[in-house]
Order: sequence, then structure tokens, then C-alpha cells
Amino acid sequence: MIRFILLSFIIVLVSLLCACDVQEYPDLGEQQKPQILIYSGMTMLPPLVEISDLVEEQYGCEVKITFGSSGHMYTSVQENKIGDIFFPGCVSYLNDLQHADIVIETANVGFNQAAIFVAKGNPKNIPAGLTSLIDGSISVVIGNPVTGSIGRETKAILDAHGIYDEVTARAEYQTTGYKGLVQAIANGDADVVINWRAAGFNSAYDNTIEMIPLPDEIAAKKPLVMGLLRYSRHPELARTFLNVAHSDQGQKIFSKYGYRD
Repeated sequence: MIRFILLSFIIVLVSLLCACDVQEYPDLGEQQKPQILIYSGMTMLPPLVEISDLVEEQYGCEVKITFGSSGHMYTSVQENKIGDIFFPGCVSYLNDLQHADIVIETANVGFNQAAIFVAKGNPKNIPAGLTSLIDGSISVVIGNPVTGSIGRETKAILDAHGIYDEVTARAEYQTTGYKGLVQAIANGDADVVINWRAAGFNSAYDNTIEMIPLPDEIAAKKPLVMGLLRYSRHPELARTFLNVAHSDQGQKIFSKYGYRD
């Protein structure tokens, strides 16, 4: 059983993983089994849990996962100076830590891609593309580019089309990331959002949201990358985890959740 950790400044939606042992602080003392700690963005939890189960069973170890928006995880890695793997939703966070010599090895495990999301059934008949984001009759919520990976990606997409400031000015509000964007649709705060396409593969949202894909020329596929931290106390075990995630078996899991074609 994977035990999930909640760092002190992260609000965790326990209902997503109600069977897990949520802890306020990571216990990284002496363990009977070797143990690795993963910092993960919220979006990638479903495949990460499956791969962690495989690694625990095959290698007799314990995997702990602390999760939240990628921006918060990015800060946690730098402040805590413990842990083994960093897995953000946007590779730019990982690149920053590579330049700081905090991430020392990487493994590409799939891709993230932004998409348009609307309420189930698309009641406002919102078209594909970005025009609805500047339509005065359509309510919009966007991700915050500081706190979350989808916020960073949204800003990059809208900046490329010269409409970021306009969309930001008329947005109902900005939210921290992936989960907040789903809630914005579910609560009726937004008619349309930009979110990671993986939300459309999450069965928990089947009756809530509907995905409208964006073409690659608008929303390019971005590498989804795990990084080995230099703080790792079990680097070989962490490398094993990266290898499993990159293996054929791991890739099938990522495909199931929308991170590979």
C-alpha cells in the first residue's frame, strides 16, 4: 500500500485517494524496507499510483508520494532538500532544477497536451479552438501560471496568439491548477477552461466535463519527464523506478491515462 504524504502547505483532496494513509510530514527515518519519496503534480497521480504498486511488489520497497500543483512541488523540492524523484506536469520546472544541479538524471515517460474543456454535453455549443476564451458571452477560468503547470502552458499558448492579457482580464478568476479547473466547470463558475487532456481520461470526471481537443499547431505535445534528485538516499532504487516508468509496461499505463497516443 502506497502511503501518501501531505506537506504542511499543501491542501490535499483526500477524497481522491481515500484509501491512502495521508501524513502531514514525511517519515524518512530508518525503515525495514528501502523507501523512496516522489514529488508529483496532481494530474499524474493515477498512472503514478499504478507504477508505484508494480515497483513495490517487484522490488520489496516502499514508495511515498507527496502531491499538489507542480509549482508547489517545485518549491517543496528546493526547501525540503530530501526525496528521490520530481515529477512535474510541465518540463520547465524540471529544467530549472537541472540547471540548479538538483535534478541529476531524467526519464521521458510520455507527453502532456493542453485541451479545451466544457461541461458534459457542451451545453453552450462551444467550438474547437481559442475563440470562446474571448467571447463575452462565455465565462472563463484559467490556471495560474505561477502555481501550476497547466497555468504555465495556458499562458504560453495564449501569449503565442496574442490574447493572454485579454483572457486574463475577463476571466472569472485564476485557480491553482488541474483540479481547480475541473471544479470550475463542475461548480458552474466557467463555461470553458484550458486543462491537461489527461483530465478527459479520468473516469471520475466522466459525468462532469467533456474534452474538445486542440490541434498540435495550437497546443503542442510537451514532454512528460521524471527527474532523479541529488538528495536521493536510494538512487539505484529511484533509477529502477524511472526505468519501470519508461518500460513497455510503464508506457502502457501512461497510455491508458492519456499521456501517450
